[in-house]
Amino acid sequence: VSATLCGMTCAWYSALAKLRAQSPDLLDGRLERIQVRWDEARRYLIVQRGAFTLQANLGDQAVQLPRPAGQPVLSFPEHPSGDGNVTLGPESCSIWRA
Repeated sequence: VSATLCGMTCAWYSALAKLRAQSPDLLDGRLERIQVRWDEARRYLIVQRGAFTLQANLGDQAVQLPRPAGQPVLSFPEHPSGDGNVTLGPESCSIWRA
């Protein structure tokens, strides 16, 4: 594992913890307020929680997903691309806030 990847991963977790601490929607533990969708064949996961949407590509190929409302606030390892649909690279995720 390269030092660059370790640094990126540490920065990601730090930013994620900060976002969670500052966002009541992400602190709400009520599971009935969470919506989850996934596609095993295409290897993606979408989690909606309040104003936030997490899109995760768990596969080794890029995947196109519908663009969530709002703007991306955190992405790893890079921001998604696209307008009407967004493209997530392999093994990546993005968090959007409406």
